[in-house]
Amino acid sequence: MSHAGDPRAGLSLTGRFRDHVKDLAVSDSRNPEVQNRFGRLRRLGSVGPLVSFSGNEADPLFHNTGSGFVDIGSTLGIARTEDGRGFALVDLDQDGALDVVLHNHFRNPIVAMLNRAAGGNRWLRLRLRGTKSNRFGIGARVTVNGRVQELACGTGYLSGNAPELHFGLGKAESADVSVRWPSGQVDEYKGFAANRVVTLVEGDPKGIRVEVLRKLEPPAATPPPTVPPEPDARKVAAELDPAGAEAPRLVVFFSLDCLACVAELREAEGHERRAAAAGARILWVSTDADFGQVQQEFALNKSAVKPLRARDLPGGLQVPSVYLVRPAGVEKFTGRHAMTAALEAAAVR
Repeated sequence: MSHAGDPRAGLSLTGRFRDHVKDLAVSDSRNPEVQNRFGRLRRLGSVGPLVSFSGNEADPLFHNTGSGFVDIGSTLGIARTEDGRGFALVDLDQDGALDVVLHNHFRNPIVAMLNRAAGGNRWLRLRLRGTKSNRFGIGARVTVNGRVQELACGTGYLSGNAPELHFGLGKAESADVSVRWPSGQVDEYKGFAANRVVTLVEGDPKGIRVEVLRKLEPPAATPPPTVPPEPDARKVAAELDPAGAEAPRLVVFFSLDCLACVAELREAEGHERRAAAAGARILWVSTDADFGQVQQEFALNKSAVKPLRARDLPGGLQVPSVYLVRPAGVEKFTGRHAMTAALEAAAVR
């Protein structure tokens, strides 16, 4: 093969792949998934191309029309734009219709999709139990009303359906079944009622078991999480620092039971210096029930700041929370870096 004019000629496959990846990193600079993978590839060092750069193709679903295939993924809602790897079919809610479980490599690793396609057609589901053959009858060739399927162990990349066969019957009310087992045994059955799950035992007509599915109702909706109450930070600032109404004040709600709060308290002296440089004052407000213990802890640790206690605070406050109170309004900051963010905001005048 000639590589004339190709500046990458002679590079190994991995080397050519890496050059191509660098081009992708530039051309898809606004694509976060590509950038995440590019960063991982750089961290891999000398390891080969183990990172997927897919993820922007809609998942197709092909319908066999008898003369070809038509993509109906968008029509049925399966055409999700994810980095799909495999799928399995399973009747999750036991309504007789097969649902889909998708496996993605990167985003949304597992997606379960309930089949809500309208239709009044009937079906028959078969489970096989081998005696001479393997336990699940893997490899059996089953014919139902002229339609043929073989029971396989796997159905795709890292995917496998349940060890059963699902047959659509159309409008037929019953089904005739023929099973050719891996052992060579052939069993014939007549007149199974539609919309049933039937277990067949190799060579044992008395071992037949027929089940009627009972549809599973979806679980009750989970109530929304309780929203933590909001304190009146301006009122608290006025109560604890009535003389400083014109200056910015940082009202910090903390608890000694909160590890992030304790970490902030260790840095209290530095926070106080930054606040003073910004012309602001910090009010350290305890939400602990035993305020006497808080005072003892501060005294034992020779803290440079003084804990405060406000009246009528609502229970269940989110901590650590920092409120920047100015004459023009109040801003709230939460999380591990709440104090840093609030101090930076206080410095902007």
